[in-house]
Amino acid sequence: MSRKNDEKIQKTIERMKKIRQKDTIYLRNLIEEKLKWVREEKEKLSDIIKNLEKQLDSYNKLMLKLEGAEITLCDLLGKEQDEVWQIGIQKSEPDN
Repeated sequence: MSRKNDEKIQKTIERMKKIRQKDTIYLRNLIEEKLKWVREEKEKLSDIIKNLEKQLDSYNKLMLKLEGAEITLCDLLGKEQDEVWQIGIQKSEPDN
């Protein structure tokens, strides 16, 4: 009787090992798939960040040019920056 029980126990152990192996393979594949997805998304985000950095750099260069133009305009008009802004605001307001 003990021998029969030992055989049953051994078969059960073998079945459990096979199930665990299948689960391990499944989980490994699932993890690899998710890791691949994360890497792809990371690459996309990296590209987006690079693009945004380029846009920010272009914006900063444009702002420097505008500041230079504003200083030049102030010099040409012989007025202070606030005065030039005030003239611009008055000109942009609709006539009543």
